[in-house]
Amino acid sequence: MGDALMRTAILLFLVLAWESPVSAAGFDFKGLALDSLVMPDQVVESLKVACEQAGKPCDEFWQKFHNDNAVKCGAGHQGKQVCNGRTSIAGEKATANVVIGSGGRLERVWLTISNYAYESVLAELTKKYGKPSAVKRYGVQNSFGAVFIQVDTVWNGVDGQKLSVSKYAGNTEESTVYFSSRADRAVQSSKKETSGDL
Repeated sequence: MGDALMRTAILLFLVLAWESPVSAAGFDFKGLALDSLVMPDQVVESLKVACEQAGKPCDEFWQKFHNDNAVKCGAGHQGKQVCNGRTSIAGEKATANVVIGSGGRLERVWLTISNYAYESVLAELTKKYGKPSAVKRYGVQNSFGAVFIQVDTVWNGVDGQKLSVSKYAGNTEESTVYFSSRADRAVQSSKKETSGDL
């Protein structure tokens, strides 16, 4: 009886140990995991992309332009670190806005991509994270009266983490990819509530 109980306990331990990495996994972008401790230098290094001109290394002019637009970090509001600049996702060019909270934890990775890259980026994210938790479609209208179908795709993760992909980002030329923590969405929500005060 003691051996059977011991075998059962070991088997249960192995099953839980095997499952926990999958169930505890959150969202990450280029090795930067939401809610994990990160340093600004890590963000800069992880989001670095090579400078290329038509598949060849950049000349001096384009290298300077590339370096000027690379991801850089600086002090943000309430002790946060904010990193902005050019990077890539799924082989497509992107502009990044990354927020590290005052406690050093990654709160947000917001990427803006060309709308032409939307389908390929969405396909790669679906390969990586599986079937989305929700897909919402609704009409949006531009200033000329043309109507487009907005598509918001959302994956819900652990501890309130979310990954949201929007086909249109306030215009028809750009799309967004938003890796968010619960903390970042709370800040965004409070900004919306106070903006109506003006």
